[in-house]
Order: sequence, then C-alpha cells, then structure tokens
Amino acid sequence: MRAALVELVGDGVRAGGFTTEDPLKAVLHILVAVEGLGAYASQRRRTAGRPPHR
Repeated sequence: MRAALVELVGDGVRAGGFTTEDPLKAVLHILVAVEGLGAYASQRRRTAGRPPHR
C-alpha cells in the first residue's frame, strides 16, 4: 500500500496538484495521521456512554 501511495503522490506532484520534495515522507505523514484518527475513533467507541475522566 505504501508504494502505491508514494506513486500516487508522485503523480500528483508531476501533475501540479500539490508540491513535496519527498513523496515517501509525505505518505508517511498521511499514514501516521490516518492511524492516529483510527485509534482516536476506536477509543471513542470503547468509551461511548461513559462519563469523562477527571
């Protein structure tokens, strides 16, 4: 998946859709953000209905 995303980002850079000097670095940032959002959503589901910690 990472290789496909790097290729996609490279294509976007060549097409002028966005800029980056390092497509791999951009992809890694995207994947970290997606993973973080997934963890956040997962945590929110596990704690739904519980009072917040204080």
